[in-house]
Amino acid sequence: MRRYTRPFLLIILILLAFAWYLPQLWDKSQQHLQALKSKHDLSATNIKTSIVYPLDEETWVTIAIPDNSPKIRIISNAHIDEIDSSLPDTRWSYSLEYQILAADESVLNQHIYHQRAALTAYQKSPTEFYYGNHYASDKVIVLDGRMILVGLQGLEQARFIRIRLNHRQADIKGVVMRAYAPC
Repeated sequence: MRRYTRPFLLIILILLAFAWYLPQLWDKSQQHLQALKSKHDLSATNIKTSIVYPLDEETWVTIAIPDNSPKIRIISNAHIDEIDSSLPDTRWSYSLEYQILAADESVLNQHIYHQRAALTAYQKSPTEFYYGNHYASDKVIVLDGRMILVGLQGLEQARFIRIRLNHRQADIKGVVMRAYAPC
């Protein structure tokens, strides 16, 4: 019986040390795994849809400008119903008009931007293509986005920007826009 006492005590001592160190080891391993996950796991990012505003020639879309914004970024997308595959490098033209407004709605600045949109297509197979942009409903073909960067330097009274479609090519069925202001 005596010959088992030392190995038994050694096993008890190892188990106690392991029991004492196990919570610390668990915490460190979880921190390490969390760091690896946030570094490499793309599913950790939540993807949200963007709010888009449809534009037309008759109605202005008015958006408040955040205080102290040095610029506003406007991204627009035109969409069409179908594409003629025999015209590989087709460009579609449209123009947007914007106005920078003061609090009393007086126009501080105004400009018309002419855009030429293309369609980026990716080939799945020799006969099948898919496009880089799309809406939640796939009923239309979305052309590549076009960007306007509106500088607000020298326009301290600017409180609103309003945008409308000025002109569009006949093939274009509609145009939508999103607006961003840096923080």
